[in-house]
Amino acid sequence: MNQTTHNRCSLGQHKVRSALSHDVELYVSLPATYGEGGQRYPVLYVLDAYLYFGIASDLARLYGMGNFATRSKPPGLKLPSEMIVVGIGYPGEQPVEMARDLLKRRMFDYTSLANPTGEGERLRSVTLADHPNGIPYGGATEFFNLLKDAVVPLIDSSYRTSEERVLYGSSSGGHFAAYALLREDSPFSQYIIGSPAIYLCGEDLMEREAAYAAEHKDLAAKVFLSFGTREWDEYAFPAVAGGTTRFGEKLVLRGYPSLRLRTQIIDRANHIEGCVASLLFGLSTLTEWGL
Repeated sequence: MNQTTHNRCSLGQHKVRSALSHDVELYVSLPATYGEGGQRYPVLYVLDAYLYFGIASDLARLYGMGNFATRSKPPGLKLPSEMIVVGIGYPGEQPVEMARDLLKRRMFDYTSLANPTGEGERLRSVTLADHPNGIPYGGATEFFNLLKDAVVPLIDSSYRTSEERVLYGSSSGGHFAAYALLREDSPFSQYIIGSPAIYLCGEDLMEREAAYAAEHKDLAAKVFLSFGTREWDEYAFPAVAGGTTRFGEKLVLRGYPSLRLRTQIIDRANHIEGCVASLLFGLSTLTEWGL
C-alpha cells in the first residue's frame, strides 16, 4: 500500500486482482483522528472513484471538522460521524485514457443483465453511440462477489472499521447499488442511490425486486433514493426519474418492517447535479437515522 497525504488526511491505495477482465483499484481516505486511538469508523464505499472519490472524501473531512469544532453541540445538531471513505475505481495513469475506458468498464461491472430488452435496449443504444466496438453488459454478479469476497474483507483487515458500511452509487452505479440492495448476502447495511438508471437493463431490476419480495418478508437496510427535477427534461434521463419513482414505490408498498427509505426529488438538479447532490443529502439522511 502506498501512503501519501490528501489535505492532511491519510490516503491509502490498493489494487485488487479480479476474475473479471480488469483489475480494481481502491483509494482510501482516513479521518483526521484515525491515528489518535483505537476508535472504529463506519465506511463509505464510493463507486466510480474517478468521478466521486474526491468529492466524497472532501465532504467526509468537512463533516469531521464540523464534529471537532462543535464538540459542545447545540440541541438537535447532527453531523455525520467521521468515516473512512473507500473509492472503488480502475487502475490507470493517463486521465484521457482512463476517461475513454471508464464507460466500458463501469457499464459491464454495474449492469445486471447481458442483453437487455425494451427500455434497456434503447438506453444501451444511447450509450453505444460513441462506441462502435460495443460495450459488454452483465457483470454485476461478478462485481458484487468481488466487493463481498475481496474488497470489504481487505478494508476490514487493513483498517479499524465498524460494522456500518454505506454503499454510494449514482446513475449506472445507482443501478448496481439497487442490485446490491436486493441481494440477501449484501455486506452493506446502508445505501445512497442517486439518480439510478433503474431501466438500464430493462425490467430486470424490477423483476429481481419482485423475486426478493416473494421470498422475504423483510429488508433490513437504510436507503436514500433521489433524482433531480431537471432530469425529466433531458434526453434519456426521464427514464431515470420514472424508474427511481417506480422502484421507490415498490419498496414502500412492500411494507418491510426493518426498511428505512427516503426518496427525495432534488429541485433544479440535472443528472450530473443530482448524482453529486445525492451524496450530500444522503449522508444527511443517514445521519438523522444514526450514522
